[in-house]
Amino acid sequence: MPTGDGTYFYLVARHSGKCLTVDLSDEGTGQRTNQFHCVGADTQMWRRAYQTQDNYLLVVRATGKVLSLDTRGGLGNGQPILTWPHEYGSNQLWSFSHV
Repeated sequence: MPTGDGTYFYLVARHSGKCLTVDLSDEGTGQRTNQFHCVGADTQMWRRAYQTQDNYLLVVRATGKVLSLDTRGGLGNGQPILTWPHEYGSNQLWSFSHV
C-alpha cells in the first residue's frame, strides 16, 4: 500500500492487516522488525531500491537502513529479519511474487 507521496509504501501482512515496523527502542545496528498497527510512522514506510534482475533493497524511511535476514544463526526457518546498513549481501535482497 503506497504512502502519501508515492515514494514509500507500507508492507502489510495479509493475515493481520498490520504493518512491518522497525523497533527503534533497540538502539544501534540491527534493529528488529515486527508487525504493528499501521499508524503512518517513518518506521513503517519502505521504499524499493532496484539492484539487479528483479531484486530490490527495502529501505526504511526512519533510518535509511535496509531490511536484512540475520544469517548469523544460519539460513533456516525462523531467522530474524532486522534492519542493517547496506553491505551488498544477498541476505539484503528481496523479490516480489504475484499471489
